[in-house]
Amino acid sequence: MDKYQIALLANVRKQLQEWTDQTEEIPHEEVYRFLHSISGTSATIGLHYLGDRSRELMEALEKKQKKTWDYAELNAFLLDIIKISYQDEI
Repeated sequence: MDKYQIALLANVRKQLQEWTDQTEEIPHEEVYRFLHSISGTSATIGLHYLGDRSRELMEALEKKQKKTWDYAELNAFLLDIIKISYQDEI
């Protein structure tokens, strides 16, 4: 894995940890921006499976009513992204 891939996965894990630590609900727009950032960057640096899954989740998010997410809901929704981001540590 190259340094850009490592950096992206570290940033994804950092954002996920920030959401875990916060007590407020997470806005719909923030989740969308997170997925958009992952999908664009991951394809560029060769993490195609992460980019593909991020795009699929973005499409699913577009179909959902805009709302805020509590961490448990968001954790379930982003489960594949979480698995991919932490697979090297498992």
